[in-house]
Amino acid sequence: MSSITPIGIVRTPFKEKFGIPKQPHLANEVQATIEIATAICAPESFEQLEGFNFIWLLGCFHLAESKSTKVRPPKLGGNEKVGVFATRSPFRPNPLSLSLVKLISIHHDEASKKMILTISGIDLVNETPVFDIKPYIPSHDTPWEPVKTGWVEDSSDKTYEVIWSDEAKSKVKELEVTTDQQKMINSILKIDPRPAYHNSHKSYFIVLDQFDIEFTVQNHQVIILNIKNSTR
Repeated sequence: MSSITPIGIVRTPFKEKFGIPKQPHLANEVQATIEIATAICAPESFEQLEGFNFIWLLGCFHLAESKSTKVRPPKLGGNEKVGVFATRSPFRPNPLSLSLVKLISIHHDEASKKMILTISGIDLVNETPVFDIKPYIPSHDTPWEPVKTGWVEDSSDKTYEVIWSDEAKSKVKELEVTTDQQKMINSILKIDPRPAYHNSHKSYFIVLDQFDIEFTVQNHQVIILNIKNSTR
């Protein structure tokens, strides 16, 4: 079998694995870009793709350091194990990722000789390699029978109110944090990025875009304690 090589990379605000949404729809306000060199894929390869507003993105969990036959899904509280093929876990024999994302725009940047696809609802770390792009077609991609969802059936995605402390609010103006960046930060923190098995009131740190953010969770509220420019 012939090997496959990446056609590009994804630029996302997630500089590290901690904080990445478990599924793309959980933070659909988060935008990213796909960069594909025209030397690899000519501009005509993208003709009529703009007619679709959702695309499948096939990538690689390039930071996955191991593989496992069984994993602990966050939705199960990190307490129960299921087979890796019954999950979206990155710890797979072949660490391939599959994301359904919204396609916002396609642009040919002649200066960099790249095709730039702006997308939203991303669940991948910055510089994730991309292998392929396919349009989402409901008549092709929707199952023809009622769907069973296994262990996911009894789980739900909780959201929390996000509160900016006075200290964090003062830093917003000082650091010139834009409204869009604040919305992005809120959309990530409202789904509580902590590991599922952690439920304490201690402080956590997350890197989003160019910011280091300190937060804690109390009484179903995510409280942003501080924000500063990241050195990572």
